[in-house]
Amino acid sequence: MARLYHRLKATDVRSLTAPGRYPDGDGLYLKVSPTGAQSWVFRFRDRVTGRDRNKGLGPVRLVTLPRARELARQCQTELRAGVRLIDDERAERARARMAGATRLTFGECVAETIASKAAGWKAGSKSEGQWQSTLQTYAGHLFERPVESVTTDDVLAVLKPIWDTKTETASRLRERIEAVIAWAKARERFTGENPARWRGHLDSLLAKPSKVKVVRNHPAMPWQQMFTCMQRVKARDSDASRALQLAIMTATRISEVVGSRWKEFNFEEGIWTIPADRTKKGRALEIPLVGPLRNHVERIPRTGEFLFPGHGKHPTLSTEAVLKVLRKLVPEYEVTTHGFRSAFRDWASEATSHDDKTIKMAQGHAIADKTEKAYRRGTLLAKREALLRDWWEHCDTPPSRPTLKSVA
Repeated sequence: MARLYHRLKATDVRSLTAPGRYPDGDGLYLKVSPTGAQSWVFRFRDRVTGRDRNKGLGPVRLVTLPRARELARQCQTELRAGVRLIDDERAERARARMAGATRLTFGECVAETIASKAAGWKAGSKSEGQWQSTLQTYAGHLFERPVESVTTDDVLAVLKPIWDTKTETASRLRERIEAVIAWAKARERFTGENPARWRGHLDSLLAKPSKVKVVRNHPAMPWQQMFTCMQRVKARDSDASRALQLAIMTATRISEVVGSRWKEFNFEEGIWTIPADRTKKGRALEIPLVGPLRNHVERIPRTGEFLFPGHGKHPTLSTEAVLKVLRKLVPEYEVTTHGFRSAFRDWASEATSHDDKTIKMAQGHAIADKTEKAYRRGTLLAKREALLRDWWEHCDTPPSRPTLKSVA
């Protein structure tokens, strides 16, 4: 019967030079590389992954056959004790490297994480301030702690007090803490699993955000009331009312309107191009500049770079100024400027036959499939122009029955 253990002899070790693995038994193999180099490996089945793995035990020139067998027996003992030979060893080496390296605090990692992301944020973005503010406000007590000392309990202590009452803020805060620790882990300043990760970890300890928070949509003007509302907006002579009218006519975000520059308007081609760095989705948006919309823009006084210049330190009109005027014009509704985008969407879906993709593209939303790329540019603009012309006609057409009361 063939021996299952101690198959190799010292003379075999010296004579085996062909590339391959030669078993000695009990998981010990003599490995000969294509270059002829000889080394010992312990081969075992990982109980977690189910895969065969090799743990190096050293070169033959330094480790004798008896010593290799002794090391293999130690590996078998550790396996029976539940030790993950390679992963635990790597973790220990990583901890040793961290102990010898300069320790970073959680606050230092926050600063480095923000700096690494800054290049990807749009010019004038508030992201940097928002990251710094939320982390300092809710996790400020962790800033002086070594980042490797942050645990799941620390993360929960930050999140739990606001998880039910400020769910959206708490969810963003968790993502930012996770990003900070991920940065530290990539720089070998943190070992182990990320304590702020959601899937497979915090999702077992905290309620799903969508189950906690009450979604509050922006109050919208009923689309049936748009005629009287638009008449009130047109009757007021101010930058705020003109900006509001432009936002309503184009169904764009008020921030995209108040920040508009004259150079974005190409009157020859009849297109208003909102550059990517001024849109929420980070994609340029083209709006047909025709008919009533063109007439409205051409009537806006030119006093500088911006259509709606600001005062003092502010280069442009503020969104709050527009909202303030809106509330005066339509006091009977708690409507917001963003709510007119909802009114546009509701009208287009309920009262027209325009396709859903055209409606979404008109508002700068992403399309799930490749339709946007498949359409020719001219076709896209033609469809959106038809949609906007119908919207303008709706806003300028008196309803068949009384709606809002007139106000002075």
